[in-house]
Amino acid sequence: MLTKTKNIVQYIEGLIENKVLSKNDQIPSFTEIMKEHRVSRDTVVRAYKKLNNRGIIKAVQGKGYFVTNEIIDYEKNLFLLLDELSHYKNTLVKSIERNLKNSGQYRIFFHHYDSEIFHNLIEQNLGQFTHYAISPFPNSLQVKNTIEQIPKDRLILLDRHDGQDPNLKFVGQEFLQDITVCLDKLDNRVEKYTRFIFIFPELPYYPSELKIGFKEYCMKMGVECLIVPKVSCISMRHHDAYLVINDSHLAGIVEKSKLKGWKLGSDIGVISYNETPLKSVVAEGITTISTDFKKMGKHLVSMIFDSKITNIHNTSDLILRNSF
Repeated sequence: MLTKTKNIVQYIEGLIENKVLSKNDQIPSFTEIMKEHRVSRDTVVRAYKKLNNRGIIKAVQGKGYFVTNEIIDYEKNLFLLLDELSHYKNTLVKSIERNLKNSGQYRIFFHHYDSEIFHNLIEQNLGQFTHYAISPFPNSLQVKNTIEQIPKDRLILLDRHDGQDPNLKFVGQEFLQDITVCLDKLDNRVEKYTRFIFIFPELPYYPSELKIGFKEYCMKMGVECLIVPKVSCISMRHHDAYLVINDSHLAGIVEKSKLKGWKLGSDIGVISYNETPLKSVVAEGITTISTDFKKMGKHLVSMIFDSKITNIHNTSDLILRNSF
């Protein structure tokens, strides 16, 4: 037997499903529902709260409740805001989609590290989703202030937290810890190279913790280290080793080494961030440092369905190949 609260929920769902109410339409007031269904105000409040939590309706102060989503079949409705689409972020999205299965839906947005776009996308979609999975970026007060508008019980920081409130739910990478652990797995391989060079672009959204971890590793191993923003800033030498974030820089190093007749892994060493299928075959295999974005998607969905899970460190690993 359905409870009175569930009856009200199904009544509103029926109005939407049968096109009596459409998106942005105002739904019946508390008083109307109380009279028609002979229930208490508390019952209506509970019912409307359930619908609001699923992102189906939202309250507009001083006006009432309005329909925000005409799709009522799903228990969970995810707002997914990523920085940009890449091969590995596509892997993340496909994993989220697969793990939501028939219990949830999602809409995906991209901020491209633009704080104004970030703010507008969140502001326009507040109250319309059960959960908000957000990839933030550093050094932006507007990003921090915008994130604070999202109810904490609906918010999950995804992939990185960049100095946001440590009490917020988070699933993603811990860059300083991860680069330290992964570089340590090189063992004595780094000793064959005279310099270790990190190609780290001068862009504000790259995690600065990576530079800290890289410097600490080189100091511990006693290897000369350099951090430069692009390949053209240095003259490539025989027995250099390179760590790169940007795939275009990886391509530049591979191309220059071919022109010089150098073999990756013996004449120079190369490690690239973020695993892709192509890196397993390029130049007889590129060594990578990468987190598992399939796992990250699975972890995110588990957090959506289990509110007790607050933080998951999605660790990175070193995948050794011929290039180092």
